[in-house]
Amino acid sequence: MTEEKLKAKLTDYELSIHLIVSPKTKKEYLRVARQILVATKEHRFQCTSRGKWLQARAVAKKMKDERIVPKNYKFWGLPDKLPPRFGDRLSKIKETYISLEKFQKLLRTLPTTVKGRELHLASRIAYYSALRLKEVLSLTNVDIEITATSIIVYVRRSAGKGSKARESYLPRDMAEELQAFEKFRISYNYTAQMFRRYIENASFHSLRHSCASNWHNAGIPLKTIQMLLGHKSVTTTEIYTHVLPSKPKGLEKLGY
Repeated sequence: MTEEKLKAKLTDYELSIHLIVSPKTKKEYLRVARQILVATKEHRFQCTSRGKWLQARAVAKKMKDERIVPKNYKFWGLPDKLPPRFGDRLSKIKETYISLEKFQKLLRTLPTTVKGRELHLASRIAYYSALRLKEVLSLTNVDIEITATSIIVYVRRSAGKGSKARESYLPRDMAEELQAFEKFRISYNYTAQMFRRYIENASFHSLRHSCASNWHNAGIPLKTIQMLLGHKSVTTTEIYTHVLPSKPKGLEKLGY
């Protein structure tokens, strides 16, 4: 490919993404686009990690979808399927996915003790908001805002992974129950151990992955899911695919 043709394709690709990604992400995607476009049979693109494969795959798909390159264009060094050495996490997410039906069945089996009821609520918060276990148990009534149209959950910087604050949402039908919520008294170990006792081949963290998968299947934009999950890079969020000014519209049909 000549340098002139390469520049033309990169310009077309930049125009196709400039409204949907941040300037920082755009710069990174353009770098990857150049790498996979200049790759040849002799000098293949180096797929060195799962994240890099996911990122390059997203870039390649966008270029084909926008007809910047033909549908049958060969990107040398970019396999169609995740290389086996990078597939462990993706396989685990698929294997531990908890469907809504399976989740509701789980809830019916939890104990009805005081601790059991707290575990019941903690599980639902995680399944519907994608909060991590530590983030869920750190919640107090101050962190949950109930309005006429939304239930917003604020993850404090001290509780979030990497000391990052963010917000997520809960279904509106949980409003009445959450009005009486003050804080959790169950411990981290109790919650993790009890959850494993009542469901096979999954952990409490599986609720977060399942929620993200459900959001993606409902058509919520990947960038929105990234912000709700608190991922630093959208490439981390892409494993579920294939500053929110207001409640994302895609959450409405899930009852949020």
